[in-house]
Amino acid sequence: MRETYDLLKAVIDASTAGITILDREGNVKLWSPAAERMFGWRKEEVLERPLPTVPSGRCEEHRVLRDRALAGEALGGVEVIRRKKTALRSISASGQRHFGMSKAAPPASSESWWI
Repeated sequence: MRETYDLLKAVIDASTAGITILDREGNVKLWSPAAERMFGWRKEEVLERPLPTVPSGRCEEHRVLRDRALAGEALGGVEVIRRKKTALRSISASGQRHFGMSKAAPPASSESWWI
């Protein structure tokens, strides 16, 4: 178990993708180093709090997408607007920066976590 945890942590820490894990209520449980670089919040600022990248006018959209993922739907190619600590920022699936962000989520594999 410890070996699997260490391997998974190493992959997440080395990834250039901003990886977050949320609980069912949308609170951050994991915030990767790449998420820190991409969005500007340090892990200590976001853990156990609602996902800070969701702009205030997009909370319902985020909740609906989270519920779909928790219901087992694989989300891919969905474009959403997210914000950095200092401004709006978005990235398309091709890596182009613009006002829209691609979101991909595998089907939820746990009763209490949304990845």
